[in-house]
Amino acid sequence: MGMLFANDANKERVQAVVGNVHRMGITNTVISDVDGRRLPEDEADILRCSQLQNELLLAAIDCCIAKSKTGGYVVYSTCSVLVREKTALSIVEENEWVVDYALKKRNVKLVPTGLDFGKDGFTK
Repeated sequence: MGMLFANDANKERVQAVVGNVHRMGITNTVISDVDGRRLPEDEADILRCSQLQNELLLAAIDCCIAKSKTGGYVVYSTCSVLVREKTALSIVEENEWVVDYALKKRNVKLVPTGLDFGKDGFTK
């Protein structure tokens, strides 16, 4: 299955796109509201930050003592470099894709925090 990227610099039109995507039941869509001329430079920033996050998360995992009673816990939390122009793409690449990378590279699993805040990302 592919991924659909939709962008419109007009935030009001983006709201309509989001509504239509939900109405049609499309789940593989990333929608942003940035000036389309800036997408290539934003993407480069996101990719650089994602690679750094991959390395930092793996290093934190490697610091845990696997033979300890609990094996250790790593809490992964980020804030975006694109504070003013946060896009759905940056959220996925800076968070979910980084966690997915760590899950594939190390023998780790996600565990519930017991905290009720934020929006659901990975569930397994």
